[in-house]
Amino acid sequence: MRLRELVRRGELGLRVVAADEEDLDRVATRAYVTDLPDPSRYLSPGDLVLTSCLWHREPADSERFVRILTDYGAVGVVAGLAAVPVPGQLPGGLLEACRRAGLPLLTLGADTSFGPICEAVLAPRLADEMASVRRAADFHRRLVEAVTQGSSILGALTVFHEEFAVNCWVLTPTGEVAAAVGLPPSASEVASVWEYDRLPAADHGIHRVWAVPCADGRLRGQLVCRTDSGDWRAGAPEAVHALLGVIGLELDRTERRRGAEQERVRGLVAALGSDAAAPGEISAHLRMLGADPRLPTVVVAARMSSPAIPEQVSLAVIGSLLTGPDRLLLACVHGSEVFVLVNGEDAHPGRLAAAAQAAAVRYAPLLRRGRLLLGLSEPATMVSQLSLSFAMARERLRSAEGRPGTVVAVHGSKIESHGSLLSALPARLRGSFRDQLLKPLIDYDALHGSDLLKTLGSFLDACGSWQRSAEELHIHVNTLRYRVQRIEELTGRSMSSMHDRVDLYLALNCLSEPVPEITR
Repeated sequence: MRLRELVRRGELGLRVVAADEEDLDRVATRAYVTDLPDPSRYLSPGDLVLTSCLWHREPADSERFVRILTDYGAVGVVAGLAAVPVPGQLPGGLLEACRRAGLPLLTLGADTSFGPICEAVLAPRLADEMASVRRAADFHRRLVEAVTQGSSILGALTVFHEEFAVNCWVLTPTGEVAAAVGLPPSASEVASVWEYDRLPAADHGIHRVWAVPCADGRLRGQLVCRTDSGDWRAGAPEAVHALLGVIGLELDRTERRRGAEQERVRGLVAALGSDAAAPGEISAHLRMLGADPRLPTVVVAARMSSPAIPEQVSLAVIGSLLTGPDRLLLACVHGSEVFVLVNGEDAHPGRLAAAAQAAAVRYAPLLRRGRLLLGLSEPATMVSQLSLSFAMARERLRSAEGRPGTVVAVHGSKIESHGSLLSALPARLRGSFRDQLLKPLIDYDALHGSDLLKTLGSFLDACGSWQRSAEELHIHVNTLRYRVQRIEELTGRSMSSMHDRVDLYLALNCLSEPVPEITR
């Protein structure tokens, strides 16, 4: 309360003794009663000091007392005249000390106590605090209503924006804007504050960033507020914590929904990787997920090469790159790979690869830490072709690993290697070919603890060089000759025949690059 307003309240009994007109506009935030000669440890800026002057013994005491009050930010002093040495008179030197220091001096009559003054000073503060409590309660009520009425994250942000007039938005772990209110962020603003693994709150100039973590410590998203000290109003930091809780709940709900869908897609991927899956089973999976088995479907196998990037972030990025208006995406993480089935009239590997390359600029900060590799199959126009498309996508993903570039998308029907040729064959046919040639060696190694399979691979990779293969295996050449003879006996193939060598080499490739058995 301003000193002028206190003086105007006649029932308080205050009289101005020393003060310039403008000094009466000083605001008292607290009334502090003391008779200590040195009250410095208890003073706060904005105090109106009320004293009975019992500390006074000589004029020098007044000078020292006033100097302490001014040094610690007191806005004025009220002298009670009931207990002074000469009733009704100010102690010697107090008036002069206050005038020299520019400290307003007021007096209180002998028949008035300090209590009403303390209450008068405290009343506006209590009113402000009560109003603040009411505003906070109203804010929480509107925040809960926004969520329970299905407004999701955008509704919660709107409530915060209406209350504090702060522009804010929520970023996903992939750096996309999930929702925004007020002035939307520019791409450069997002890039300046976003880190997919940032957990603590941080200040970035006019931006304040809070992480939205989940229970297991992973990052759900980030809340960003564009503000400065001028419009970051009281109560906003506390309100942010309530807002973060609501955003976290909404993101948890979204992730659980996506997780359930991923599980259903994994069932479809399992069927595609199984030799025993019937077309009817695959068709049922597609229909259950909302896909149309009659429309073209492209299988995409993808991977973010950096192990520091969480799987779910990779899944979200890859899905975002392939999203289109006329495409249905079915995506899941399996092992170290992301599988996406793109179903629709627009499912064309060339267009998908081009769209992924163009959209990847959105994730430049993320891709600074690793490469994005994609293998895309040819469009499957029949359900019976999808298992072949699945194997083709995985083979092309492996081909992408050896190519340069930050974003590498391999597609096209060109057969570039024996691996591509083998991937075009049904998994059951590859397995049958592999078992027919290599099963005798596999069984022999299992029974005797030998290394005939490894020996065969080394000998073929060495192009039939006895010396080079023996050195690679760290065995004597005669030992190698004995092992090769045993391989020929068990397989019925001759290492001197190029045709037999090729058969065994292809069989080994079917062994080292099988379509994995995916359990549901």
